[in-house]
Amino acid sequence: MAVAGFVLLLTSSIAAVALTGFILIGLGAANIAPVLYRRAGSQTVVPRGLAIAAIPITGYAGILMGPVSIGFVTKGNGT
Repeated sequence: MAVAGFVLLLTSSIAAVALTGFILIGLGAANIAPVLYRRAGSQTVVPRGLAIAAIPITGYAGILMGPVSIGFVTKGNGT
């Protein structure tokens, strides 16, 4: 579903259709969270509490590092 949203977003020139693409991306990405939590709770390598806590920590790290990484890439060599 997320891939279909990306395709719709990147190929459309109409704003309403592009917004529909964003909705599809959100719905496709939202389906992965329950799977991650279930897998973290059922694994046996790391204590369950730590494994479950690592999921939102990874998400927050992405929120913090995403804009920085995009800025770094667009800025080029830093000059």
